[in-house]
Amino acid sequence: MGAVIAGLYARVFLRPRRLPSGYVLTGRRLFTVTREGIDVRPLGALPPPTVVHRAVDGVGTITFGKRKAMPNLTSEGFRPAQLPPRLVQVADVDRVLDIVTAAMRAV
Repeated sequence: MGAVIAGLYARVFLRPRRLPSGYVLTGRRLFTVTREGIDVRPLGALPPPTVVHRAVDGVGTITFGKRKAMPNLTSEGFRPAQLPPRLVQVADVDRVLDIVTAAMRAV
């Protein structure tokens, strides 16, 4: 019985907490806020956005370009690959994709 209670405690109280993430789109830049910090990218430097996940309720994920998991080899050694921004759990993902695409075309 004690193991069951300890397991339940660990699942409920000790699991990693997800920090909120957010996104701000301006006429020139995309700001993404994650637990790692704030990432700012000029819209003109981003590859075209695509929806990589769409749920039945319209919530989805938008990404810009392909995600490489391999680090880059430089003269200074390996550097972590710079991943393109992702907009995760976006409500009405198709509408947001249209807004982002229009903003990128206007740059």
